[in-house]
Amino acid sequence: MRSSILIVAPFIAAAYGQNDDVNATEIIVSSGTTSVSSTYTFSNFETNFLTETDSRGVVTGQPDVATAQSALPSLPAGVTTQPEVATIPAALPNGINTIALGANSSFLVSVGSSTTSVIGGDGVSTDASVVEGATAGIASASTITTSGSGSAGMTSSTESPSPSSTDSSDNDSDSDSSSSSSASSTSDDDNASSSSASSSASPSNSDSAASSNVQIASAGLLGLGALFVALLGIYGDQCNMPEIAMDDETVKQYLADRPPTIVPLAIRPHFEALNDREKTYAHYISRAALSGTRINLRQVSAESEAIYDFIITLHKSCNGDWKKLGVDTGVSEANVQHWLDYSAQFLGNTGNYKSFGDSKFIPNIPQEKLAALAKITPEAEKLFDSFKDDLYESKSTAAMHLGYPDKGHVSNYYPDSPDIGTDEIEYTANWLTERGLMPENTRMRKTSSGDYEVLIASAVTEPAQRDIKETSWSLEGPYKGKTLRLVFGDHKTEMAKIARNLTEARKYALNDHEDKMQAEYVKAFHDGSMYAHKDSQRHWIKDKGPMVECNIGFIETYRDPHGIRGEWEGFASMVNKERTRAFAELVDSAPAQIPKLPWPKEFEKDNFLAPDFTSLEVLTFAGSGIPAGINIPNYDDIRQNEGFKNVSLGNVLSAAAPKEPTPFILDGDQDVFDAYRDQAFEVQVGLHELLGHGCGKLLQETEPGKYNFDVDNPPMNPVTGEKVKTWYKPGETWGSVFGGMGPTYEECRAESVAMSLCPDYSILKIFGLGDGKEDINGKAGDVLYVCYLSMARAGIAALQFWDPHSRKWG
Repeated sequence: MRSSILIVAPFIAAAYGQNDDVNATEIIVSSGTTSVSSTYTFSNFETNFLTETDSRGVVTGQPDVATAQSALPSLPAGVTTQPEVATIPAALPNGINTIALGANSSFLVSVGSSTTSVIGGDGVSTDASVVEGATAGIASASTITTSGSGSAGMTSSTESPSPSSTDSSDNDSDSDSSSSSSASSTSDDDNASSSSASSSASPSNSDSAASSNVQIASAGLLGLGALFVALLGIYGDQCNMPEIAMDDETVKQYLADRPPTIVPLAIRPHFEALNDREKTYAHYISRAALSGTRINLRQVSAESEAIYDFIITLHKSCNGDWKKLGVDTGVSEANVQHWLDYSAQFLGNTGNYKSFGDSKFIPNIPQEKLAALAKITPEAEKLFDSFKDDLYESKSTAAMHLGYPDKGHVSNYYPDSPDIGTDEIEYTANWLTERGLMPENTRMRKTSSGDYEVLIASAVTEPAQRDIKETSWSLEGPYKGKTLRLVFGDHKTEMAKIARNLTEARKYALNDHEDKMQAEYVKAFHDGSMYAHKDSQRHWIKDKGPMVECNIGFIETYRDPHGIRGEWEGFASMVNKERTRAFAELVDSAPAQIPKLPWPKEFEKDNFLAPDFTSLEVLTFAGSGIPAGINIPNYDDIRQNEGFKNVSLGNVLSAAAPKEPTPFILDGDQDVFDAYRDQAFEVQVGLHELLGHGCGKLLQETEPGKYNFDVDNPPMNPVTGEKVKTWYKPGETWGSVFGGMGPTYEECRAESVAMSLCPDYSILKIFGLGDGKEDINGKAGDVLYVCYLSMARAGIAALQFWDPHSRKWG
C-alpha cells in the first residue's frame, strides 16, 4: 500500500539487499539450559549475512561471526573506503549501557522506553545519535550476530527490558524486507525466545561491532532525514511497528486541547432568505444527516458511542449547570473545565480520535475525578465503567492511532476483529469487487471460527433490493475452507431514521431531479444498496444551482485503513450567489487553464466536463469534521463520463478563531497574512476543487476489449520517456487499486494543480484580484504571497501529526 520504506530506507541503518532467492540459515541460540531453534532469512544476496552500513545506508563491512557458533562459517570483514561504523545490539535493557568499540574504546548508550541515544564515551563523540530499524524484525536479527567472548564485551544495567524490546520479535513477521521477518520459534514460551535472544547478544566482540542493524549516525543527517520524510507526507504505518509502551512524556502528546478552538459558522441571513418549502426541505435533510451520528461514532472506535452517551447523560443530570455538578460531586472547577474541553473536542470530531490526523486524544481530568463526576447518577456510573479502560492512554502508541488492527492500531471498520490481517482484508475486498459488491457502506468482522461477515448498513435485514443475488461464498486459495457471508442490518436503527427523514424531505423537493435523488437515497439507506446511491448521484449532478444543496451517504474513505469503506457524511446548505458567480467564471475558463499544467494532452479528458460549482453556506454538516470544499461524487465512472460537482463551504472558509499570532508566521508577515488569508484560501480551494480534481484522465480498459485511449499507440510516460505499459482494468479506480494511499495522492495532486496555477495573474483577476497583469506589490501579489505562505506553514504545522515512536502519521 504505502511505500514509505523506499524513502525511509536511506535514513535507517539497515543495509538489506533485496533478493528473493536467498537461502534461509538455521541458527541455534542458547541461553543457560534453554535452546531455541529459529530460522532467519538474510536478504543481502552477496554474503547471506547482515552487513554494516553507515548512516546513508552504504555498506561499510560485514560482521565477524563468533567461532563458537558452528552453524555459521567465519567470514572476514569486507574492505571498504567508507569510515568505520559501530553498531549496537537491539533489545538493550533500559538504563545506561556500555558498548565496546574496538579493543580499547567504548561508548555509553542511554536506553529509555521510547528513545535510544549515545551520551558519551571515549570511542565516539556525544553529538552522535542512534538510528533504529524500521521493523521489529531487525531487532530480532540480533540473536545471530553475537561474536566473541572477551572481556571487552558489553555490560548492561540490571533493569528489565522495555516492552518494545521483548515483544518486538513476535509481532511483525510480514515486513517488506525478507531479512527482517521475525523468526517462528519452536519454544512453547515466546518470552523464553526473547530472553534467550537478549542474553546471547550480550557477550559481543567489539572488533566486529555488528550486534545488530541499529547504528550510530550523524545527528544532523538523522534530523534532515526525518524532516525529508515528514515533508513528503509518506505514511509510516506500513512499517511493522513494535508495541512501544506509553511513558509520561509520550502521553502528553495525546492530551486534549486546552482549550479547544471553537468558532461560529454564520448562517442566519442565508436560512432566513429561503421560503417555507425550502426551509422544510433543508430541515428534513438536516435531520437525516444528523441521524447518522452514531454511525460515525461506531466507525471510529468501540468506546466512542458510550463516551458520547456519557457526555449527554452528565449534561442532562445537571441541566447544563456544570459548576453545580462539580459542587455536588466534590470535583474542582478546573477539573470540570478539563472535562468540558475534552467533551467539546470529542463532539467536534464525533469520536475520541481526531478527524484530521486519526490520533487518539485523552482527557486532562484525572480518572478518579471523572469517576466522581460519574457518580451523579447510576446511569452515568454504568456508562463510565463500560469505557473507563479505553478512555485514557492505550497500552502502546500504535493503539493511539487508527489503522490496520494487525499492525497494532484501532479500526472499528473491522469490529470485534483484533486479529484480522491486512491480507485477509485485501483478499475479501478483491473477492467482493469481482462479484460486483461495492464496499463503501460496509464493515467487516472476523468470527471466532475464522469465517468472515460483511456488515451492510441497511434499515432491514432482508432487503427487497439487493445489489447482488449471492449472500454467501466458500472462499478459495489461501482461505479455502472459510466462508464469507453478507449480513444486512448494520446500523439498522439509524438507517431507518435516515430513510424516514429523507422520505419526508422528498415531499418538499424543489424539482424533478431532487425528487428522484431523494427516492434513490431512500432505497440506498433502507435496503443497503450502493447501486441506488450511485443513481442518486447521477440525479444530484444534474440538479444545477439549487437553492438548498445537499449530499448524504458513506462518502469519504480516508479513515478506513484499506481506503475502501466510507465514513457517514451529510450536509444541508444554502447558495452564496455572489461567490458562486466568481467560481462560474473560473469554470468557464478551464479549457484555457488546463493546458498550462505540466503534462501532455493525452492525459486529459477528451472533453472537459465543466463541473457545477457552488459556494455554499453550511446549515448542517454531519460527520467527523467539516471540510472547506468538496468535489463529489467519488465514483470515477460517473466523474469521467457524466460529471461531478464542486462546492465551496463559504462560512467555513471565513470562520475565524479569536485573533492571535499564527504559529510559524513571522511578525513582519502577520498583518498581510491576516488581511488576505481568506481570499488566498478561496483561490486555493477554487483551483483545487474545480481544476485540480476536475482535470486528468484515468487511462482505462472501460470494458473487456474497449479502452478510453489508443491501446495500440499508448501515450508517452512523461517521467520515464517510454510508452505507458499499465492502465486500469474494468471496474478499477485509483481508490480500489491503491487503497488508503489513493485518496491521499489524489488530494496532493489537486493541491499541486492549485499551487501551479495560482501564480497566474489572469486567474487571480477572476477572483477580483488585480487587472491580470503581474504585480507582486499589488493586492493580487499579496494574495499570491499568502497562498504560498499558507502552504508552507501548513507543511510545517503538519509535522506535529508524525509520531516518531509508532512511525505513523497521526
